[in-house]
Amino acid sequence: MSTNMSQAGPASATSALLALPATVLRYRGLLGHLIYREVHGRVTGSMLGVGWLVLHPLLLLAMYTLVFGVFMQSRWGAHGDGIAYFALALFPGLLVFNIFAECVNRASTLVMQNPNYVKKVVFPLELLIVPVIAAALVQFAIGFALWLTLVFVLQGEIGWGLLLVPLVLLPFVLLVAGVSWALAAMGVYFRDLGNLIPLVTQVLMFMSPVLYPLSNVPQGVRPALYLNPLTLVVEAVRAAGLQSDPGGLQLPVGYGLYVFVSIFVAWLGTKVFQGLRPGFADMV
Repeated sequence: MSTNMSQAGPASATSALLALPATVLRYRGLLGHLIYREVHGRVTGSMLGVGWLVLHPLLLLAMYTLVFGVFMQSRWGAHGDGIAYFALALFPGLLVFNIFAECVNRASTLVMQNPNYVKKVVFPLELLIVPVIAAALVQFAIGFALWLTLVFVLQGEIGWGLLLVPLVLLPFVLLVAGVSWALAAMGVYFRDLGNLIPLVTQVLMFMSPVLYPLSNVPQGVRPALYLNPLTLVVEAVRAAGLQSDPGGLQLPVGYGLYVFVSIFVAWLGTKVFQGLRPGFADMV
């Protein structure tokens, strides 16, 4: 499975990325088991069992709404007098952030936590991130269904842009995978990443419109926030459910750039992973 550094250049990274769907299909049985283990492991032994998959996002929403909506008296843009609307606008941002945080925070220790796949089992190590992403998407789907239920109950309708949410999430997942591949490879050599990355993800949350509307940010600062990989996704998913306008996706140029950046990050993450993989067995 290993290759030398001279083979881990752009060509091998591109080939590995293009071959990813076929690789996933080939190992679908094992991946299905790993995904089940990842999801089931989160609720094993708990009294509520799978109920935690529903309760967790609701508790998270309640906590942030209490702190920011009640204690700090925050309100959301033109809907400044409604705590209910604040909760509805806050929820999708938290759900998107959790996909990113769960995958990226786990990535730096992923290879180290699976030494058998490095030394004993013939397995494409880049697929180790797939169960983590899949579990995060399951949690997102449950939370998203709860959010849409709340939107319908409180507003009586759901925006038509809802149908565009998969178009937003697909490149976002690709970007998350690229970041995770790079961190998984570097985490084998730099163990401090496990402590640093959670701090960085928290900074990214506060530097994206998860807890506040983008309209509250000074005009001159807004372009900087779009450098954050969370901003466009959070804005688009929120608008898809709350408005008839699908948010940032109304601008094809902006969405096209987002897709291009996601593909590039995935390619770069693959290149880093391929380049550092030959030394995994010696470091694990």
